[in-house]
Amino acid sequence: MTVAYGVDSPASPDDESTGTRQTARAEADGRPIGVIVTELWENTEKLVRQEMRLALTEAEEKVEALKSELDERLRILKLEAAAKAIGGVVALAGAFTLVAAIVLLLSGVMRPWAAALLTGAVLSAVGAMLLKRDVKLPPAPDARELVPDRTIETVKTDIQAIEEATHGKSK
Repeated sequence: MTVAYGVDSPASPDDESTGTRQTARAEADGRPIGVIVTELWENTEKLVRQEMRLALTEAEEKVEALKSELDERLRILKLEAAAKAIGGVVALAGAFTLVAAIVLLLSGVMRPWAAALLTGAVLSAVGAMLLKRDVKLPPAPDARELVPDRTIETVKTDIQAIEEATHGKSK
């Protein structure tokens, strides 16, 4: 066994193992490799927990913003529906009065029942055409707004920093 490199391993001078280099670095730092690995594990665990908290916080913020937006749209939709309902009732009262006036006007030219039948047929046709129109609803919010963008960016930055740190020190 070769002891010249700080560990008991069958490594030769031409074939230095990664573990041998890490041990030499750890000894140069004054800390055992076990302590460094433990710190690395704890820091990685802490980083993952922080990223998870950030992701949850960001998701909660986005859900709250989406909820507020939906509440506002619902409030506007309710107001619009109420205005349409009131307008419909008033327009209906006016329409009944106009229908009565048309029937009375036509009853001077034709029999009253024929005037009422003609007026009712024409108004029913116009009403049917209006009912065939499509209802236009406001667009639904985009689900992609819930993606935690900041967390994704910080995780990418963390991965890049870890890769640079591990690749930079192993060269």
